[in-house]
Amino acid sequence: MIHRGKEWISIHLPYDAALQTHIRAVQEIRWSQTHKCWYTPLSPHFLTAIHAVCKDTAIVDDRLVSAYLQYQQRSPRLAKSLLSARPDTGLYATISRENFEALLKTEQCLVLKAYSPSTIATYLNEIRVFMKAIKQIPAANFTTDRVKDYLQYCARELQLSENTLHSRMNALKFCYEQVLGREKFFLEIPRPKKPLQLPHFFNQGEIVAIIKAAGNLKHRVMLMLAYSAGLRVSEVVVLTTQAIDSSRMCMIIKRAKGKKDRIVMLSPVILVMLREYARVYRPPKNGYLFPGQTKEKPYSTRKG
Repeated sequence: MIHRGKEWISIHLPYDAALQTHIRAVQEIRWSQTHKCWYTPLSPHFLTAIHAVCKDTAIVDDRLVSAYLQYQQRSPRLAKSLLSARPDTGLYATISRENFEALLKTEQCLVLKAYSPSTIATYLNEIRVFMKAIKQIPAANFTTDRVKDYLQYCARELQLSENTLHSRMNALKFCYEQVLGREKFFLEIPRPKKPLQLPHFFNQGEIVAIIKAAGNLKHRVMLMLAYSAGLRVSEVVVLTTQAIDSSRMCMIIKRAKGKKDRIVMLSPVILVMLREYARVYRPPKNGYLFPGQTKEKPYSTRKG
């Protein structure tokens, strides 16, 4: 479990005087009033100690914590999904070991194919949801018709949007065809038609109000840069100082969406603001234009 920002082994047990006495013998054990359980530091050493003190009194169900320790080195991202407030509701407790191995292989394949971090996170989340739904049934045993039934359930019962369905289908297609070796598995599965929606445009007054609402010069420059050059947030935060070419009045956007480089025009107004920003904040000449808490890392795209 996560408690006070750290990882621990949580110990849930029925009240029994003898068992309580034995469990207190574990070194560094504590009681959590918040979680109503005993807990120790997360390590194989303390897991062994718990087994030792309980061997003559109780059976220890350590499936969840053992799985977490096992997968922690292979995939910290997926190991986190094993954690749960209750031992019987964690991911490892609800899916088969075979399916969890498929998740690990999917992550490895996505990384080796150099997919973006956001795509990796999206695909793994969509596959996790699918595997939790099918529980102990191996995903490799599913036929195309079974997957169709699942997607129909997502559309009718869960009422997922067309975009979410497309995202889930893309993730499952990757898992089945790239990891489980089911070539052309999704050819017979129809895709939902996406709605054609008109984009929403801010008027000039709304844009001015948004920029004025920014708390400081750095945020105002980032907003104006995104608006004037048509940049994504993910592109703004990773801009380097060297990407600004004032002599040609342009910016070089490297490895943008689709991992393609492109050149965008730089307006004279933005150049003036960038120079004012550089005078005040002094960004590194060979680093990020908008560094985060440390100059070696870009500004975070997360809220707050």
